[in-house]
Amino acid sequence: MKKFDPTVGWIHSNAESQAPATAASGQPPSIDTSGVYHFSRQGARLNISEQAPYASENLTAQAPSKTQIPKVAETAELVRELFSRLDQADKSQDILLRVSRTLAELDDLKIRKYELETLILQMGTDINQLQAKVQADMQEAKATEERNLKISNYRRDLIAQLALKVPAAPKPF
Repeated sequence: MKKFDPTVGWIHSNAESQAPATAASGQPPSIDTSGVYHFSRQGARLNISEQAPYASENLTAQAPSKTQIPKVAETAELVRELFSRLDQADKSQDILLRVSRTLAELDDLKIRKYELETLILQMGTDINQLQAKVQADMQEAKATEERNLKISNYRRDLIAQLALKVPAAPKPF
């Protein structure tokens, strides 16, 4: 039976007596890797040995397997799906851009409407003031004409009275 000791590694039941001795001697313990297996991310068994300390060397030494073909197909499908989703995102971006532009136009129109309403109110005030001024001028003109008529009537009456007072011219003989 094997046991794992963090300071030594895997220990066989018959090697228990040897492990403390090697740890006490100061030499690094030898680890038995015959029962330990390492696997790559794809699930392939890696050959770990003293000759090839790095896993990358083991991967390059292995022949390409046929299991990579489905992985490429899956990746291509994922890429297609990603791009199709990006296309959908682009469509929504266009719609959101149109909505943003429409809202900006609405804001501009509301501001313009407010400015026009303010202008219309000012024009209404100006119209009312001008109408009041016209009414006042018409009343003043009517009063002036009535006064002129009275003065003209007084002049006519005065001339008629003066005409009566002026001696008559002698009749020619």
